[in-house]
Amino acid sequence: MTARPDPTALVAARAEALNTVAEGLDTETLLAATLAGPWAGRVAVVSSFGADAVVLLHLISRIDRATPVLFVDTRMLFEVTLRYQQE
Repeated sequence: MTARPDPTALVAARAEALNTVAEGLDTETLLAATLAGPWAGRVAVVSSFGADAVVLLHLISRIDRATPVLFVDTRMLFEVTLRYQQE
């Protein structure tokens, strides 16, 4: 019987490989490479549209406006945030 690979070790190895590729890249370059590279069409952004997320959403909008954004409704959002999410 062949032993199954340890899923945690596989994830750790993949994360290490991705970190090596991303090392030294600025955020916008890394996002552009991710959205256009082998993961093109398989990437989505998850956001609750909080203050910190606005920066990431802005960068994504400059690179590829077709990137899906998955909205996390925390049920603690201001009305203005919900209007912004609809826009």
